[in-house]
Amino acid sequence: MNKEQRQWAPVLIIVTASVAVVLVLVAAALSTRAAQPPQQDFPPPLSTGLSQPIPTGPLLPDPVQTAAAEQAELTSISLSATPTFTPIPPTPTAMPAGWEPLERLASASYLEPDDKQEQRLTELYNLLYRLPGAVIAQGESVVPACYNGPRGYRIEEVLLPGYVSFYLGGGSNPTVDRYWRVTVYGGPFLKGAQPTGIQADTHLEGYRLQTNGDTEVSLIYFYTDHIYEGSTIGLTYKISDNDGRRLDVPMKVHFDEGRPEQKRLVTVLNTPTPYIDLDPAVARRIYENDLLWNSEGKVIAQSEHTYSSCMPDHPAYKLEEISLSEPTSFEANGTQVAVDKVWRLTVYGHYRSYSGGYTQVGPWSVRIGDTTLNTFERVVGLVAVIFDPTILREGASITACAQHFPPRESGSDSCEELPEKLHFIGNRQARPTIVGQATSNPTEAACLKEASLYNDLYSRKGKVVAKGSNTLPTCFHNLIGYEIEEVRLPTWTEFEIEGKQVKVDRYWRVTAHGAKFPDYQNGAVIWLDGTPLTVKKSSGKTTEVTAITFDGSLISEGAAIEFSYDPSSLHDMLPEKLHLSDTRP
Repeated sequence: MNKEQRQWAPVLIIVTASVAVVLVLVAAALSTRAAQPPQQDFPPPLSTGLSQPIPTGPLLPDPVQTAAAEQAELTSISLSATPTFTPIPPTPTAMPAGWEPLERLASASYLEPDDKQEQRLTELYNLLYRLPGAVIAQGESVVPACYNGPRGYRIEEVLLPGYVSFYLGGGSNPTVDRYWRVTVYGGPFLKGAQPTGIQADTHLEGYRLQTNGDTEVSLIYFYTDHIYEGSTIGLTYKISDNDGRRLDVPMKVHFDEGRPEQKRLVTVLNTPTPYIDLDPAVARRIYENDLLWNSEGKVIAQSEHTYSSCMPDHPAYKLEEISLSEPTSFEANGTQVAVDKVWRLTVYGHYRSYSGGYTQVGPWSVRIGDTTLNTFERVVGLVAVIFDPTILREGASITACAQHFPPRESGSDSCEELPEKLHFIGNRQARPTIVGQATSNPTEAACLKEASLYNDLYSRKGKVVAKGSNTLPTCFHNLIGYEIEEVRLPTWTEFEIEGKQVKVDRYWRVTAHGAKFPDYQNGAVIWLDGTPLTVKKSSGKTTEVTAITFDGSLISEGAAIEFSYDPSSLHDMLPEKLHLSDTRP
């Protein structure tokens, strides 16, 4: 052994002894583990950035924890299923006999012909209205707000056997496991006064509305998030082409206790911000239209010829000057113009677009001289906005033109020049120019003769032979009562009424009373058992309208009394029938 080896000898002895000790300890540990039952190895914990203890003990499932975890997973799946609009798991129910065609009627291909689709949807909705449901909200008032309006509602939830996809056409394809059937009852909903839809707050639905007799109206809802606790439900009606009405059920929606809809409340802003949800460009157009069409203007020219009140559609015009608060930019005929004044021309008369069969008249346009204006048909008449004042010259002609389809032999347009040319009120050096002699119009002459006759018929003293006592107003025109007068003439007298000769010794005035009628009443209609009596003269009162009949057979016991603004608009019937004073019911 050399010197270097003698130096490392002690180190080798220590290392050898240490290895021997380790081997003895390992052997002892192995013998101890062999005597114990085997344990299951665990996978390493996930790395979460936090220290996690290594589990110890046997890996046996806890039945309570397992059941809770499974229930939580099922609830999570149920709440995350988007087609379900009410967060309640569907309750398995035994479907009634006849529900089997549901899935067949609900589904269709994109190539389904229109006639087949109409037949399928008719059968589908007949089935949806028949399937029984559970009432989840209802309410009723003993006394309605008006005579023939709604007085109660009922909401039913119909659970389906599973999720069903409904192909309804028009891009509406809901997938749901339930639907709601909303019913409003009251009425009577008579012919001519049928509701057109059910409106929940601001959401209107009218698709395949079903009327049950004359007292119930029902509608199917697949989307129910606009019907909530405290919302309002009402019926919508079409009064005329330019007028509609909504009649609300006289109570708010209240769901049964425990329903989740009770928690779905909607907060209404006290002062909503205008155009808050609109695109800025859209909001700008709304602002501009409001300036042009609704701003008050100063009348600087108008028709001066006086027409009788029996010619409501006489041709006339009015020109207004509108001063803006600041120069404003508008788009006119494809170019931008900045102006601080605009002029609004309104043309009154019988100028209305209409279509019937294969014939169409309109749209209408207005010309000043040879310049055609961008014209809109509004309730008051034809209205045009003018940005260029150079076309507004004293004595300029004003013409209304309509397109015809199919075109006539003389051309596709027909034009009618107004009797008066443009004349400014402040121009004292010029007089208004009248085209022809308007006072010699034979139509107006006949109208004046008839007006004189009706002035006499309306003013003669009569005897009341029937009078109503109702106090509950009707819903559409607020009718309250009626009165019928018999007017006896001193002798048999011959009258010419609407081109027909009648010879009578008496006639009858029929008056309907209400809260408020239009100021202009000519053309309104009072109906006796379906026979129209046209109002020929305004009574001068906004609480009554009067018509005349020479036919005594209409004044019969039990006759129904109705009112409408014109022959084609919605009829409103008085609650009580005609009862003659000198007879017994």
